[in-house]
Amino acid sequence: MNRIRQLFGVGSDASTETGDDLRSWDVDAGDSSTASLSVLPSEPKLFFGRDTEVEFLVRLIASSSAPTAAILGTGGIGKTSLARAVLHHPTVTTRYSGLGKERRLFIPCDRAHNAVDVLTLCGLHLEVDVHAGSVKTRVLNALAARADEGCLVFLDNLETCWEPENTRGRGRGAIVAVWRDYRITMRGAERPAKTQWTRPFLPPLSPLTTEAATETFLAITDNVDSEIPGQLDELLQLTDNIPLAVDLLANLVDIEGCAPVLASWATHKTSLVSAGRDPRSNLDISISLSLASPRMKASPNALALLSVLSILPDGLAEADLLHSDLPLDDILACRQTLLRTSLAYVDTQSARLKVLVPIREYVQAAHPPPRATTRLLGRQFFALLQMCKRFYGRAETPFVSRRVATNLGNLRSVFGLLLEGGEADLRDGVAGCLDLNQLSCIMGYGSHQPTMKRVAEVFARDSSEPGLYAKFAAQVLLGSMYGMNFFGGDLDELVRDVEEQHLVYLESTEDHALESTYYCNLGEYYRLRKGDVQQGILCFLKAAAVADAAGSQRHQRRGAALGRLALGYWQTGDYRASRDTARAALAQFSRGTEHESLLESAQALRVEGMALSNLGDFAADIRCSQRATELLARCGMSDAELSYRILNNESELRWMQTDYVEGRKVNERILASPFAVNRAFAWLNLALIDVEDGSEEERVRADLANARQLFVPLGYARGLNFCDLVDAKLDLRERRWAPAKSGLEKALRGNLAKDGEIVSDTLEKLGDISLWEEEHDADWVYAYAVVFLANGVKMQSHRQTLVAMTFLGELHFAKGDKTTAKSLFSAALDGLSRLDVHRYRANCLKRLGDLAEDRERSRVLWEQARNLYERTMQKEAVKGVVRRLESLQFPLGIQ
Repeated sequence: MNRIRQLFGVGSDASTETGDDLRSWDVDAGDSSTASLSVLPSEPKLFFGRDTEVEFLVRLIASSSAPTAAILGTGGIGKTSLARAVLHHPTVTTRYSGLGKERRLFIPCDRAHNAVDVLTLCGLHLEVDVHAGSVKTRVLNALAARADEGCLVFLDNLETCWEPENTRGRGRGAIVAVWRDYRITMRGAERPAKTQWTRPFLPPLSPLTTEAATETFLAITDNVDSEIPGQLDELLQLTDNIPLAVDLLANLVDIEGCAPVLASWATHKTSLVSAGRDPRSNLDISISLSLASPRMKASPNALALLSVLSILPDGLAEADLLHSDLPLDDILACRQTLLRTSLAYVDTQSARLKVLVPIREYVQAAHPPPRATTRLLGRQFFALLQMCKRFYGRAETPFVSRRVATNLGNLRSVFGLLLEGGEADLRDGVAGCLDLNQLSCIMGYGSHQPTMKRVAEVFARDSSEPGLYAKFAAQVLLGSMYGMNFFGGDLDELVRDVEEQHLVYLESTEDHALESTYYCNLGEYYRLRKGDVQQGILCFLKAAAVADAAGSQRHQRRGAALGRLALGYWQTGDYRASRDTARAALAQFSRGTEHESLLESAQALRVEGMALSNLGDFAADIRCSQRATELLARCGMSDAELSYRILNNESELRWMQTDYVEGRKVNERILASPFAVNRAFAWLNLALIDVEDGSEEERVRADLANARQLFVPLGYARGLNFCDLVDAKLDLRERRWAPAKSGLEKALRGNLAKDGEIVSDTLEKLGDISLWEEEHDADWVYAYAVVFLANGVKMQSHRQTLVAMTFLGELHFAKGDKTTAKSLFSAALDGLSRLDVHRYRANCLKRLGDLAEDRERSRVLWEQARNLYERTMQKEAVKGVVRRLESLQFPLGIQ
């Protein structure tokens, strides 16, 4: 009787997954060894994301007279919950109900150490006297007695007795002998052998989908601040969507709140959700049980491999595993052991060997890899970075860039661990973090703020190495472009401090290549972060001058500086200077003898195309984009962040042509970008299109909110200025004239001599009388139309000049000066037709039709205008032209 009590945990504080104390199952009622234990555990109250698995098992049970199935997976993955859900499914309940006895049995085997224990448990649930004769015989007889009506049995946590060596052979055979119409749950990914499992097999359980994990989390707690974007996602990332981890963390958040839990996790990791001694409510114990399995003990190096994987969040490709130089024997056998025990898995998308977050965190704390192993990985990763720096943006890029991209998390983790080591490790960690940050930004991923903040803490204690400190300064400025301030203080103060440190460094080393890079980054800091494009241009000029002394890197560094300078000129509206400077950058790259600068050349081509489109040469812009795309393909960077910027060039071109339908399609493609800055501009462009094509105000606001939500953390002042401009444009469309005029004039004042694009967009609205109240606003609108024309002439923007002519034509038409109006519309139509600017062509055609003396000529012009208005989604304008066409049937004509 004592052993039976032990099997059910009587006298202990263990509880079932439902929270019911096992002592509520009357094990020794009446001191009888045939006490009934057939009370089923309850149906799980919170159960999301397993519909496919439930349907699979229910269908298997319904279609087979004696199905055998195994529910496999790592600890905490929800095997027991799935079994309980199946037991209570209506189809199963109907099939195994009635006839006076419960024919659905759920038998926990976590305390059964051998076959005898399992048979004893089966006997107790079948109401067999386990003390009289052979337990096996009595269990088989009891099952045979229920054969006609069927009996569904779940053996839960069977690995406890199945895995040990001493249960093999006859012991396992005894269990197999009663395996008829049985289901089991078992840790790992391996079904017990010598059993005829019903096909098809149920695959080992995977973590929940993000949607199911979110449903589970929010069903437990609503203590989540919806005003803090990404907070729930950050919490779920800690769980890797393992159901047990989601459950435990959600309950903790319900008590303490999101922010305190996130802060505590940084220190306590999985121990935060590991109270009590039941593996069903203690994440650490659940994981430790898997680590203590006989299969793991039989392969000692498997734990060593697991400890390495615990510091590699991106996992390892099989090729990297084989050539890693890790001091492990039989590394493939170790890999297989981890897969069999479900302590690791092969990611289906990347084919890399990975470990789930909770397991990784626990192993890293309880079984960290030796320091020598971390150093070995650090050296290998540092060599990878040096190779990538040398070849990035060249024809050799595809191989090295993929290696870095697929190991970003690994690189950050290993270099971060080196920062926690001694003096030698610290320096290597800092150097690795700085090089990684530079490449991460170039590749479009931005700075990793947590890692760089740790580097900043190192320099706060000691900045005695001027070379590393100068690199750090350049990276701080680079990070500021992505909204990162890992310096932790005033960036302007840092700039002043670094100027002094930089001079000290240059006096000792004369690293002019690094100095040029620093001034490029400083210029971008002023241009993007501070909104001071003129100061940025001065920095770019200095970067170009310094690059001349950069030795073998002079052409590459000067080309990079000129490319930035071209972008600065473009932003101010000096499109001819922008075009010429971009071409000068391309010339520098072509003169470099060390290697082809394909990436930098593609960047310069993009800027050249932007300048050309504003100068009115749309065809040349398209050719530049095509060449830039070809260069990216040559260096294997067709999916790089720059590729989406080039796609944005097409979006801008469609906008200039007022081709809103195609422009929307392009921006919807850009939304697929993994890079936040690309998506931010895509949402902004969609909001601009929404305003122009008559979309509902709610849709405009939603797209604009999406853009702002991305621009704010990026600290992208220019993007936020554009968002404010869209607000003003929307007010104008909705005839809220006072706030519209105020918002547009504020945008104009704030961006004069700073942002030519915003100035032009603003004047385009302020100078268009068709958008304002003609009787009240004609005088000041006329003034803005003239300024718009002058601005177009100054910037040599052919499109802007032509559009301004249509605005002046409208104003003269309104005054009754039909001769001047006709001349302006005719001249503008010729140029706008060559540029294929649909909407403003339509405006010209409409007015020329109004001014035509021949009714047939009016009809032809209005028909053309209607087609163009329909193409640009101008519903009200279409109605106006239709009324004109209908009026041709009457003698009174147009009013």
